[in-house]
Amino acid sequence: MSFINNQEFAASAQPAIEPSAENIGFQMLNIEQFGYILPFELVSMLLLAAMIACIVIAIKIKVPPLPAVAEKPRYHDDAEQVNEIVIDDTIMALD
Repeated sequence: MSFINNQEFAASAQPAIEPSAENIGFQMLNIEQFGYILPFELVSMLLLAAMIACIVIAIKIKVPPLPAVAEKPRYHDDAEQVNEIVIDDTIMALD
């Protein structure tokens, strides 16, 4: 606001441009002195890079770290033998 308040705007002898869609489009895509094509393209590239970065962050797969020492594999022979079963507080032997 301070910059705009301190700026001395010079009056132009040219008539004001009518604010129509055609005139706004011409001004946006004009490559001459007062055209906005370069800022328009720079902003579009910045937004494209931001969208790609968001997609990369969103689908990043988190891999849990591997343990330093792998567990010893368990085989059927290593399993503890079950010799009895409990059903309704009654112990039954398995033989």
